[in-house]
Amino acid sequence: MNEQRLSFIIVGASVAGLAAGIALKRSGHSVLILEKAAGLGDGRSTIPVGCARITPNGSKILYDWGLEERIEELQYQTSSSGFAVFRYEGNGEQQDLMGVQRYDEEMLSEARGQYLTFRHVDLINLLYDEFYRPTKSSSLDKNMVEVRFGAEAASIDLESCVVTLRSGEPLVADVIIGADGPSGMVRAALEQEGDREEISRTSDRLTSDDGDFWADSDSESEGSHVLGDTEGVPLVVYSATIPKSTMQGHPALADFSSYSHCAFFGSNRGAFVYSVGEDLSVCIYMSRLFLDGQPSGLKISDMLGSACDSAQVIRCIVSIADTVDDDKVQPPLCRPLQEHEPLQSWVSESGRVVVIGEAAHPFPAGAVYSYACALEDGSFIGKIFSHTQDRSRIPELLYAFQEHRKPRCTLLHDIEIQYVAALTLEGEMSVLRDAMFRANYQQGKNVLEMPESMEGQRMEETRAIFAYDAADDADEWWITWGRFRDLTVSQREEVYEKAAPERLRMRHKSSRDSNASSSDSHFGDLTPRPGQLGEARDDTHWLYDGSARREWTAQAEDPEVHS
Repeated sequence: MNEQRLSFIIVGASVAGLAAGIALKRSGHSVLILEKAAGLGDGRSTIPVGCARITPNGSKILYDWGLEERIEELQYQTSSSGFAVFRYEGNGEQQDLMGVQRYDEEMLSEARGQYLTFRHVDLINLLYDEFYRPTKSSSLDKNMVEVRFGAEAASIDLESCVVTLRSGEPLVADVIIGADGPSGMVRAALEQEGDREEISRTSDRLTSDDGDFWADSDSESEGSHVLGDTEGVPLVVYSATIPKSTMQGHPALADFSSYSHCAFFGSNRGAFVYSVGEDLSVCIYMSRLFLDGQPSGLKISDMLGSACDSAQVIRCIVSIADTVDDDKVQPPLCRPLQEHEPLQSWVSESGRVVVIGEAAHPFPAGAVYSYACALEDGSFIGKIFSHTQDRSRIPELLYAFQEHRKPRCTLLHDIEIQYVAALTLEGEMSVLRDAMFRANYQQGKNVLEMPESMEGQRMEETRAIFAYDAADDADEWWITWGRFRDLTVSQREEVYEKAAPERLRMRHKSSRDSNASSSDSHFGDLTPRPGQLGEARDDTHWLYDGSARREWTAQAEDPEVHS
């Protein structure tokens, strides 16, 4: 067993990186995580929120790994039953409470998860400890897992699967996983490879890439554009965390203490405030126009707008964050709300390098699903590699990871954009939104409840999002496709005939439709991919090479399926 295990190098001890490390360790593989920071949690999160918010689809993964008891041992309440909704601009001398949103307990039970909120460093510590914890089935081989701090990757050879550290030390593995964020080296390498591939197809395409995969800047990166509100005005996101002790005696804290989580809906502005143990975390969305032309030394507290919540909760937190001097508190961060250009492929041409988490699918700053999606990526990739230690199948499994995870991540990303739009509506739209909130509150309903004709569909969509299990998704791919690779063509066709055809066809049609909506779908051409069944010339004989080929197979058997 030990002689056959695969070796993985993960670049970045992020949530996605540690989650993948845990899942791969549980599958019996060797994992080395490289982190350029000097110690655990020393670097800034690539998800700039100030706290770690995990939706039920993510918390169920932590529970499945046996971390529920350790979460309960934290010295603060991590779970939440809902949140309060206020008008950002306030109302006289009082906070303008427009309603309360309570989570559906039945839905949470079905999802096997909770809404959790951590300090980012606490979540990282939980995952780090779990990475080194022996599994129940076997004792931990100390040579099998390692996190190396101060190990900055300087370059990567996508073809040979080699990472070279800043020190000059080369490291070789069967698979390299990039979990170092949207400005990370691995994503940059895949972007450059994608550009080269595009140049080979389009001779007049120009590029400015110089071959360096260095990405240390937190500024707007190439291949991204700034998101705006409904009028196209660019937005920026400000995030900060302060100790509650700095607000002792302030009336705003007393008013706020009855609500652990708050959302402030405004006109071209919005904010979230979270209570996380002994800290308060704030995330504010505002128009970039409010910052343009202002002196460089201007503080964010000066840009909140004169109508910013009259009870002064947000203004007080931001003012303290601007001046707090505490080594344990990260400085406030203000950055554009960026939309990154999608990668042509999450997987290298060699089929041995892949990106996950924010490196693969960057979410807008402050996104609700960022952490859960990172955990899902790690869980999926670990589970799919639990089924084989055959090195020749690495490309096949990595492409399966991309095909299954990309539609899911795109869906969650699109939902996040809708959240920001709803939070920062302008003019008449914001008036209608607030009127709906107040009407629901007066009737004792959840503040975000939709009209009856739409609420049922919305709840079902939410249930589907929370019910998703990444490990089950990976297992389904293996049961449906992966385990039949070595069968003959006739055997594969026989298996397909017997394998619940209607359920599979509908699933594959959904996957096909999701991929078709994205112009950069990796499986839009007829090119065989490394590790897949390229020897078959008849398209209907392809067992697994993208959703399009599966659709053709289904149509060949029953043309009415896709009519």
